[in-house]
Amino acid sequence: MSDSEDDIAFWFLTETVRPLKKKKMWVHEFNKERQEGEYFRTCLPLHDYPDKFFKYFRMNVDTFNYILEAIQEDIRKQSNFREVVSPAEKLSITLSLQMSHLGPDELSTGVLKRHKK
Repeated sequence: MSDSEDDIAFWFLTETVRPLKKKKMWVHEFNKERQEGEYFRTCLPLHDYPDKFFKYFRMNVDTFNYILEAIQEDIRKQSNFREVVSPAEKLSITLSLQMSHLGPDELSTGVLKRHKK
């Protein structure tokens, strides 16, 4: 190949071939592992230990279930495309946030340590 053919080939490769678009994810890889998150590791098993449940949520299991029953239809979401957060999980997260005095950004990273003021 001559220099002019090399130049044309280089121009063709750099100008006409578009880079592949990044594949968009409907659900991020991090969120696919939600079944292993705080709710499933901590909150859900606490229902079997009323004393620990009370220390974590500052209410007994019956009160939690009463509140959940009263609000679950209002906070339930429907989706045909992906798994949604259950009303029980939403309530648990909300109560954890209220009890821990953390902001939503800190809670979303999974840091559930109690802050001392």
